[in-house]
Amino acid sequence: MSLKCILSSSRKDTITEYKVKYSQRIQEYLVKCEASTTTMECSCKKFSFVGILCAHALKVLEHKNVKRLPVLYVLKRWTQDAKASSIKDYHDIDIKGNAQESIGKRYSYLSHNAHEISTLAAKNEIMYEHTKECFEKLRRDLQEIRKKCHSNNMESCIEVHSDVTADVFKR
Repeated sequence: MSLKCILSSSRKDTITEYKVKYSQRIQEYLVKCEASTTTMECSCKKFSFVGILCAHALKVLEHKNVKRLPVLYVLKRWTQDAKASSIKDYHDIDIKGNAQESIGKRYSYLSHNAHEISTLAAKNEIMYEHTKECFEKLRRDLQEIRKKCHSNNMESCIEVHSDVTADVFKR
């Protein structure tokens, strides 16, 4: 599937707006590009959620004949200098303490830790079996929390979470 890059007619000061869409598809993505700082923002928000530039922003960079990815889009966690114990967002803020701020940050934090655990556990059959059992128990516990949370009012979800967590871990 190829991406067609269409330059929109709107231009505000140093910001150029590009409409990027897959050929043969209706949905378009709006990529705003600040010329002086080479900052980009796409309507899909992939960089904000995952920390990786989306295909739409990359297509605009290609259209502008940019051969090197701007440094601000290479997060420290994707480099060889990244510390395994610290995850930082694109503002270089440690998100370990504020993982509740957004789904994207929570997902990123959990994915990173799950990858570390999986890498360690895969090295040995005993560690693998133990991790597999823990993951299965965790999945059951999370499903139980979700079930109890959804059966009550969403406003009382926080109280239910602490009650269910206590119940789940009593078993």
